[in-house]
Amino acid sequence: MSKIAIIINSDTVSPKALFELKKTIGTGVDEIKENILDKRPVFEGVLFYNDHDEVSEKLFKVIDELKKNDVPYSLFELEDEEKYDVIDSKNQEINDEVLRNIIEMHNREIRRQEDL
Repeated sequence: MSKIAIIINSDTVSPKALFELKKTIGTGVDEIKENILDKRPVFEGVLFYNDHDEVSEKLFKVIDELKKNDVPYSLFELEDEEKYDVIDSKNQEINDEVLRNIIEMHNREIRRQEDL
């Protein structure tokens, strides 16, 4: 399993962006602000479990909201139980395209297995 962590690379985020993130992520604005200031993930989603479709959809919604509001962010691929750590993070950083490829490869494999 893979866990994807989204980190915001700015200490300030507009109130509009915070409100949109609150709606999408489902956590309070204060918690989101704390995570931003502490350089902790504003959202973590574990892929490839029974709720894979919902998690991947939420990941892309968060990414879309960040892009729409010009909020700089980074994505990190972690092991399922691994905690995000700023010190080790550069080895695990991925981009949007890699995330989309990971999810698309998984979806293709599921479709292939269903066709058997």
